[in-house]
Amino acid sequence: MAVEMEQVRAALDPEEPDYPGAVKSLGPDALPHLERIITGDQTGLAAKAAYLAGLIGTDKCIPAMNKAAASGQAVVRLAAAAAAQYMPDEYRDSLVLQLVDDADVGVQKVAMKSAPAMAVMSDALKSRVVALGKPAGKAPAVKQGAKKAVKKAAATRKKP
Repeated sequence: MAVEMEQVRAALDPEEPDYPGAVKSLGPDALPHLERIITGDQTGLAAKAAYLAGLIGTDKCIPAMNKAAASGQAVVRLAAAAAAQYMPDEYRDSLVLQLVDDADVGVQKVAMKSAPAMAVMSDALKSRVVALGKPAGKAPAVKQGAKKAVKKAAATRKKP
């Protein structure tokens, strides 16, 4: 069954959408519609669409998530950063790498929380996380998130 734009909008219209229900009922077939909403002019709806696209989390969500991460609206980028934590590691690494250097500190902080474990991070993302944790790095909240990621990786390495 094909998913129509009206179904996608209806799922996103409530103030607090039922995201798990929308993922189940709409699935990956909603992604082209979500991508159009993300690039539209309704910021609140675009943020919800970005979050839903990330929750769908298949390789087909990557174009929508990349558009969300490049949005001119911080709230849409924030939604992409928050949803990244639910994406498989192989899809979220490059998205998080883009968002940890965002102009908005809130987006940076959420992106750090959504980063995959250091053991599966790309070398490029590891380098950014380590650099952001150093004293000359970014805002305190971002540095704190980077330091937590580094500590978590060190603790993981010590376990048998």
